[in-house]
Order: sequence, then structure tokens, then C-alpha cells
Amino acid sequence: MSKMDLLELPKETLVELFKMYSTNTLTVDGLWFVNVEEKFGLGTAIEIDKKVWGRYGVTEARRLKRVLNITEQGIPALVKALNFQIWVPAMEYEFQEVTEKKAVFNITDCTVQRARIRHNRPEFECKPVGEALFAPFAATIDPRIEMRCLMCPPDDHPKDIWCSWEFQLKGEPQGKIDGEGKINYFDLSKEILLDLIKLYSKNVITIDGLWFISLEEMFDLETAIDLDIKVWERYGVTEARRIKRVLNITEKGIPALVKALNFQIWVPGMDFEFPEVTEKKVVFNITDCTPQKARIRHGRGEFPCKPVGEALFNKFAETIDPKLKMKCLVCPPDDHPEDVWCSWEFQIED
Repeated sequence: MSKMDLLELPKETLVELFKMYSTNTLTVDGLWFVNVEEKFGLGTAIEIDKKVWGRYGVTEARRLKRVLNITEQGIPALVKALNFQIWVPAMEYEFQEVTEKKAVFNITDCTVQRARIRHNRPEFECKPVGEALFAPFAATIDPRIEMRCLMCPPDDHPKDIWCSWEFQLKGEPQGKIDGEGKINYFDLSKEILLDLIKLYSKNVITIDGLWFISLEEMFDLETAIDLDIKVWERYGVTEARRIKRVLNITEKGIPALVKALNFQIWVPGMDFEFPEVTEKKVVFNITDCTPQKARIRHGRGEFPCKPVGEALFNKFAETIDPKLKMKCLVCPPDDHPEDVWCSWEFQIED
């Protein structure tokens, strides 16, 4: 009833988790966008969004090449990688055309746009953001690949295609295209699915960090922290509900929380432990924090993440069971031992 071995889960559950992490990433990015839009206006939100996804595309392409062992080049390599770009599994998509020299990639059902419409927001004019992402992503897979947007809001588009992207290879093709390009995630091994889940966990931390750094650079640290708290507070409720549904968590109390904590979106990308688990209490520690180590490597120092963690964990635990109460034992800016970056205690109240 503590740390779980994800390889023991059925493949069907791993596929659902993989898709859930993709959806959750869109939620985190969307919450950042909406909060920036509400505070600073649509223009600032789009400006930062372009920076985030432009920087992210190179990092993600490199990580996918490593995790998926993409050794081929050209269109075969790009098509394979596009199946796993972090927001793609949460969408419906197709490869309208795939040859050794060209691929046309369509999003046929965009969950982000539909969510905006449900909340009485207009279609997001995402064309410049998509261009900022796809061009460096494709060039990192193979520098000879050039991207062209065929259609994307604010462009007019048919109901069954939200956006369409063309990739052309300049030079001699290498490798053959297997089938139509679209990959069935159920054909993947459990080991690869687990590697992808960990990758998506790491990638959402990257996306969150890029939003934070962009705001810190544009305004100041206080502004970035203020919005970070709002993002993760709103997110905690949504994520807990999704985890309960995907994992079919019907129990309450500490058992339900411990199970859910194993799958919180940033947890698989870190090292963690449950040093104490009883029927009334659990202590949850992050023993190796990749975002903090990255900040230190780049000379930024430890991020004082305690208020952000409190905002997230409070809502997450309450959504799992309203009787659960959280207390932070240690978290930056608190002093902490080298092998425990943060520690959180949860108790069930009768």
C-alpha cells in the first residue's frame, strides 16, 4: 500500500495513463495561458505561449529520439515522433498523406479548442504557437525537414480538421514508411509505455518551468510564483478526479491517497518514497527533485516551492477524500537534508 511498480499494471491501464498524462499536460499549459490572459491580456499570453512551445520543441524531440530509440532519419523518423508529441495522444489525429518525401499531419478533434468553446471562449488563434513548436521539433528530428502550415485557427477549417501541417524533406529520403504512419499505442510494450509515462511526467515539468521562467523574466519572481500557485491549485482538483476515474479508485482515506500519489503528474519523473504509511497517516517525500536540480545547474538557486506545493496537495487530497488534511513537513525555502527535497504529511480526520 505504498510505492507501486507500474509494470504490474495491465497494459490497458498503462495506455489510459499515458493518454491521461497527455491530457493533463494540456490542462497545465491551458491553466497557465488562462491565468496570464486574465491578468495581463490575450496578447501577453500568446507571446509567452509562443516562447514556451518554441523552446520546448527542441527538448521534446531530443527526448523522444532517445526514449524511442529513433535511429532513422527523414520522414519515417518524424512520423514516428509525431505520434508521441506530448499533446497528440489526447487528441484525435491522422496522417492524411505519408510518402518518403512528405507527410501531412492533421488534428481532427482538438480537445483544447472544444474546451474553450464549452466555456464560451472563441477559438484560440493557435497558428503562431503551432508554427513555433513544429518547425524546431521537425528540424531537431532531421535538419532537412521543412514545415508549412496548411490550415490552423484563425484560418477557416472544416469541422473534421482543426489544423493541418505539411512536412517536406529536402534531400534524399532515408528509410521506408511502415503502414499509414499512425501508431496503435496498444502495440507498444509495457516497458516502452512506462518509459513514455516517465517522459511525459518530465515534459510537463519542463512546460511548467518554461511558463514560470518566461513570467519571471518578463515581470518578476513574485508574479511568477503568484500565478504558479493559481495554476496548481486549480489543477489539483482536476487531476485527482481523472486519476480516480482512470484507476477506478473507489476506496477512501489513506489507501486511496497513497495509490493516487503514485500517479500525480510530476511524480513518475522524480524519485520518491513513503517513509510512513498507517491507516490514519501517510508521509510522502520527494528524494530527488529534477526541477530544483535543473534550476541550480542554471545558477537560479532553489525555487521556494512550498506555497505552490501546499496549493496543489491541499486540493488534490481533498478531492480524493474531504477528510484528508495535509501538512508540509519540509519544502524549500525550508532547510532540508540532501536526500529529502520536500516532505508532506497527510492525516485522515474522523
